Amino acid sequence: MASSLRLLAQFADRTSRSDACRRFAPRAALVAAVSWFFIWTASRTVSIHDAFGTSAYDIGIFDQATWLLSRFEVPFVTLNGMNSLRDHFQPVLFLFAPLYWVIPGASTLLVVQAGLVASGAVVVYFFARSRLQNEWFAFAFSAAWLLNPAVSRFSFENFHPDAMYGLSVPLALYGAVERKWRVFAIGIFLTLLVKEDAMVIVVPIGLWVAWRSDRMKGSLTVVASVAMTAIGFYVVQRERLGDRIPFGGPWGFVKQTFTKPGDVSKYLIGDNRPFYIWQMLAPFGFVLIGAPDLVMISAFVLAANIVSNFWYQFNIEFHYSLIAVPALMFAAVASTAKARVDQRKWLVGIVCACTLWTSVLWSPYSFAQRPIPRAIVSDPRNIAARDIMGRVPDDAVVTVYHVLSTHMSNRREVYFFPNPFRVFYYGPDPALNDTRRPEADSIEYVILPVLKEAVVEEDWRRVEAEFQLIETNAYWQLFKRTDS
Repeated sequence: MASSLRLLAQFADRTSRSDACRRFAPRAALVAAVSWFFIWTASRTVSIHDAFGTSAYDIGIFDQATWLLSRFEVPFVTLNGMNSLRDHFQPVLFLFAPLYWVIPGASTLLVVQAGLVASGAVVVYFFARSRLQNEWFAFAFSAAWLLNPAVSRFSFENFHPDAMYGLSVPLALYGAVERKWRVFAIGIFLTLLVKEDAMVIVVPIGLWVAWRSDRMKGSLTVVASVAMTAIGFYVVQRERLGDRIPFGGPWGFVKQTFTKPGDVSKYLIGDNRPFYIWQMLAPFGFVLIGAPDLVMISAFVLAANIVSNFWYQFNIEFHYSLIAVPALMFAAVASTAKARVDQRKWLVGIVCACTLWTSVLWSPYSFAQRPIPRAIVSDPRNIAARDIMGRVPDDAVVTVYHVLSTHMSNRREVYFFPNPFRVFYYGPDPALNDTRRPEADSIEYVILPVLKEAVVEEDWRRVEAEFQLIETNAYWQLFKRTDS
């Protein structure tokens, strides 16, 4: 028995020292970390959705648009009264549409979103392993990606196609820095599909490539990005660029900078904008300063966010910040790689410590100061909602209370009340607010809570004569048009 144990111990010792084991352990840790992030994020966001914690804006909009595209129909979204591709030019939705042939619904988008954001850690791992020649250091940086507050917070703001940035931007950077041009092309292509303003990251990457690597490839990247932005804004959306820039737009901001710099400075330090920059940089412990060229790629994104007069853009809890993280992470890795081999462990330790500290402060994890609470899917109110929704035909035209809308958005016509009886956050023309839409006459069913807010009660009183109550429970009421 003793000899057997001795042989087993010797085998374990030899195995632990083997190259195969040293390679396997950090890779296994990577798989475990990425899998945990994916499962935790997907399950939490889906449970929030199942507990009616989502709404028409924004996940319901993307759910209906993707469902329509999967049926080869024009993605005119009745939840916001706009063609989805004109609201934001996001061709990436075509890539998501085939998934709706198998499992349609908002939960599918949430699972895809979690997977895309998690996959960025794998790209970070490959880049760090290439630069540092140490798989445990590479794992540490991939873990830092998963713990980064802007990354981990992203998935809990409904669903946004910007989730693709979690994979596409790291791919583009990895391809650019490592000169893997096929990977670079795939990353740039996917990034340009996400949104009409993807140029805020693609142009800096293109300029970096033109400066540090390949002038032709970099120049073509910049041209393609500007062309895609022009098509998105001026051909598809037919809107002007810069509506969220203060002082009258881009040129007004530049003019104000020279004529009244005090006003511009006061604006840029207002609304906690400096704190936003601190939140974005703090997870890296300023280790990234050794690679200023890569930092500058994200600097353009961060500058655009703090210049914007749209508060969501300079708040890490919203989807505008994810796009800036990859270049900062790559800068931290590249800066570490420039240090002596014996110093690298300290720099990696600083990044890990700062990431963990900021994750405690600002992430959604259970160990953080403001964790995402668990959703109670089996709450009686939620069970009652699912029961009442199940009594509505799948092809019926409905208007429902806003938290129900994203659970009924896989149909051609669905509205969130009071639309279309009273226009509210609907359509591109604000002049139509508070008017009745012609589509109101086609509404077949209405679902509202038993206990209504004052404004909902007032809107309902205007139209309740057109409907009759056909089903009710302790929480919800189902009405049907009387003349149908």
